[in-house]
Amino acid sequence: MTKGELVAVVSNCDCVCNLSKRSIEDIIDGTLKAMEKDIKKSKRFAYPRLGTFIGVHSN
Repeated sequence: MTKGELVAVVSNCDCVCNLSKRSIEDIIDGTLKAMEKDIKKSKRFAYPRLGTFIGVHSN
């Protein structure tokens, strides 16, 4: 799924209360940046029913 597809799916949910696609995109970006920051800090991020993400360095 691309970012654009994710924004389209979320924009069609009843729970977004008429938010613009731009606002939804900003929320998704902010969420992913917060996850990235936490993974860098604590080396992992866990979210129930979504999974656990672990930071890995690649060369």
